[in-house]
Formats: sequence, C-alpha cells, structure tokens
Amino acid sequence: MRKIPIKLLKQGMKLYHPIYNDNGKILLHSGVSLTECYIKRLKLKDVPFVYIEDNIAPDLKIKDIINDETRKKAVDTARNTILEVSQGNVPVSRIYALKHELNNVVEDIIKELIDNPNLILNLADIRTADGYTFSHSVNVAVLSLMTGLSLGLPRHELQNLGLGAFLHDIGKTRIPIDILNKKGTLSEAEFKEIEKHPYHGYNIVSSQHCFPIVSTLVIKQHHERANGKGYPGKLKGEEIHPHARIVAVADVFDALISDRPYRKGFLPHQALQIVESSSEGFDLNTLQCFYKHVAAYPAGTLVGLSNGYIGIVINNNEGAPYHPAVKILCTKTFEYAIPYEIDLTYALHVVIDEVYEKDNIYPKIEELFTVHDKERELLMEL
Repeated sequence: MRKIPIKLLKQGMKLYHPIYNDNGKILLHSGVSLTECYIKRLKLKDVPFVYIEDNIAPDLKIKDIINDETRKKAVDTARNTILEVSQGNVPVSRIYALKHELNNVVEDIIKELIDNPNLILNLADIRTADGYTFSHSVNVAVLSLMTGLSLGLPRHELQNLGLGAFLHDIGKTRIPIDILNKKGTLSEAEFKEIEKHPYHGYNIVSSQHCFPIVSTLVIKQHHERANGKGYPGKLKGEEIHPHARIVAVADVFDALISDRPYRKGFLPHQALQIVESSSEGFDLNTLQCFYKHVAAYPAGTLVGLSNGYIGIVINNNEGAPYHPAVKILCTKTFEYAIPYEIDLTYALHVVIDEVYEKDNIYPKIEELFTVHDKERELLMEL
C-alpha cells in the first residue's frame, strides 16, 4: 500500500482505501480497479490523493484511527446537527434528538480510541473539496479526543470536549459563502466577518439551552491564543478554557493539511512545523500531547533519507513524529537495493531530508521493481 497523488493515477491501479463524497457516501470501494472514467471523476471532485495497492510495499496494511462505519456516521451526524441547529427554528424535541445522536458518536469515537493500541494518526482522510466542512468537524473532534485522552481527561470531560469540537465551526453558517470560499486574500472587512464566527456559533448553540456550557466555551474560544493574539476576545493563557486550547491545535493542524479554495493543503510534516513555529500561541502541554499521536510522515509516504536511500514509511512511533520506521526501496539514483527496515528512533544519524509526495518518481520506482521482479523470475527458471 502507498499514498499517491491523483495526477499519477493509472488505469488498472487498485484502491486500498475507500473514497467518500461530501455526504459521507462511498464514491469508490476499496479493492476497485481504477478506470479512466473513475480517475476523471476523482479529478473533477478535486480528490488530492488516494491509497493504492502495489508491489512496492504489498505487506503494508494501515487502518484509519477510527473505522469507516464510525467515520461515515460521524460525518452524517455532524452535517445534520450543524445544518439543523443553525436554522434556529427547529423543535426542541429535535434538538435534543440531535444532541443525543452526537453524544453517541462521540462515545463511539472515544471507545475506538481507547481500544486502539497504536494511537497514531497514520492514515490521511481522503475527502472531496466539497466535503471539507463536515469532514473537518469530524477530524477536529477525533484529534481533540485523541489529545484529551493523552492528557488524561475523565470520560465526562471527553464527552464535553467532543461535542464542542464537532460544533466548533457552526458559526460559519452565518458567514457569507463568498467570503468563506474566496480564493484571494481577504480584505480587512471580510476578515472581521470571519472573526465573528466563534460568537455566532456560541450564540447559536447556547441559545438551545441543552448543550454543556463547557462545549459552548470551546466554540467561542477555539480561535483564542495563549499570547493574546487570537480572537474574538483577545484572551490569554489561563483565561482560555483548557478544552478550547485542545481544539485550537486540532483545528489549525487539520485546516493546514486540507485543500482550501485559496491554497493547496500542506504535507503533515510541513503543518507540524508551522504549528511549532506558532507555538507561543498554543498551550505547551497540549502541544506535547498532540505531537505524541500525529505522524509527520504518515505510513505509505515515500521519503528520501540522508544516507542516500529512498524508502517508504511503514510505521510511526508514539512521541517521535519525525522518526518513523522506513522500508528502504532503492538509492536516490534509482539503483535497486535489497529491501531492509530502519527505525529512525534508533538510527539517529539518519534523518528524512526529502518527501516525494508531489514528485514524479513513482513510475521510476515501479519500473525498477518490475524489472527486478522479472529478473528474479528468470533466475528461478534457470
């Protein structure tokens, strides 16, 4: 299995991981052989990458941090809750039903995270451009709960954190769509409109009188920063609720790795570096717990090493986001190398100095492995 940019897809490649549309429905199932029609459809949907099965790392099997059914249910519930609660004229009985459904989803996610022995975000979420809003809500909730568990939050606090994380951007339903989807730089007036969404969200949710106060504070404060340079209240340090500090980190990281109308998403290691460069705006303890469970180089990423080899990331180590285990494939001059594994948490003299996520080296490596496999078959016949 490996991750591959959409522009390098070829007819006949097999999907390793399913692809969902903005409604949480499966566009293409895992195991499907890609046709020209499928590839064209994925490009039209602005899907940035997919995971495929191949002969470079056939034994690499990575699961999402939550299962597909839970993710689909989470996206559906997030959509229904955000759209209906934001209307403002929904019957009280329906609001309570939506809250109950969202509570159940949060509980499902918490259970799966607790049962996951290797709690590291390894598999990137494949989403269409149209599906950003609700997928982002789910991702922020998962990242926040993962961090909350690492911080040792009790179950009821995790529940409050999850609700706030799911609804953190509900206030954007009050922001004009042309501002949200603007491709150019926002004007000062447009940015002031954007800055209102935490207040809008807080007013929308708190007016329902059924969501925990803590969750509404998360919505109101998720753009506040420890150094006082956030919005809307310019709060500092301890003035910001601990749960809002968690969601702040998760929100920024997922936004950075996502394609937006005004820019392409950053690679995970780039996003982590950007977060680190802004660390004075985030709570240090929260950041440390967040880093423990996020992979800078997710499994399936092709990387260049300082020892002159190219490899594929096969595993990530908790607490060491920049030091994964890598399977060596070939040299940087594309000479075949007998595959072996190197764990960069122990081989500290070797570092990742290149990521080939967007470079057209996949065909060269595939050709190298194809030629080697044929040569090996001929030798076996002799």
